[in-house]
Amino acid sequence: MGIGGLGMRSAAYRDAYWREAVMSVKARRVIPIHWDDFFIPSDGPMKPMPIPLDRFSESMAFLRERSTLDKVILQMPAQWDAMDPWQGLPAR
Repeated sequence: MGIGGLGMRSAAYRDAYWREAVMSVKARRVIPIHWDDFFIPSDGPMKPMPIPLDRFSESMAFLRERSTLDKVILQMPAQWDAMDPWQGLPAR
């Protein structure tokens, strides 16, 4: 789920985005992407985009709250490691 700039949006926008991007497809896991600062070299640890471009802490607070309420797994991506986003999810 692309969350770049989400912290700068209104609560109504974030709620609508969650409904459309997560609930409408019955997602069981959300992996936030496009939140990192692409102005720094990519060979080090990922860092959030700074204010005034985004409010990463607000984005993450929203995602933690909604994922808990809707019983969706919230997982941060592993840096530069291949990952299976379906690993560990129950079979349908």
